[in-house]
Amino acid sequence: MPLAMFVGFNNKLQNVVFGQALLRDERADTFEWLFKQFRACMGGTDPIVIFTDQDSSIEKAINLVFEKTYHRYCRWHVTNKFRNELNQFNTQHPGLSETLTSVINHPLRPIEFEQAWAAMLDKYEVHESKVLMKLYDERNMWVGAYFKEIF
Repeated sequence: MPLAMFVGFNNKLQNVVFGQALLRDERADTFEWLFKQFRACMGGTDPIVIFTDQDSSIEKAINLVFEKTYHRYCRWHVTNKFRNELNQFNTQHPGLSETLTSVINHPLRPIEFEQAWAAMLDKYEVHESKVLMKLYDERNMWVGAYFKEIF
């Protein structure tokens, strides 16, 4: 059975578990029910931001239930999807892994991310990488520089 976890953090950046649920399936109507129950447990308040994996059923339910909530993708899920390809890159281009991590984690604003990303592509000559293109195309959904202002 799928396990849904609602985890947040407090003002000291410590994890806080808000709730958990075992689900019978991963359909949009099941997630819609779950999100409505979660909102009820939270006193009718929608979360400001919700991070999920890239699942169309979850996305559909979020759009129906949490109209004012910012939906973004969990960085681990995004990068894990390309783990094998990224590992091959790391073997072919020593230092790319550390640079990619730095580019993703450190820029404070989108313009800084764009500049760092372009410099990384130039340095390692990986402009044609389909994996890096896919990661870049969805950057506003998973790279922190694009949604830090929300927090």
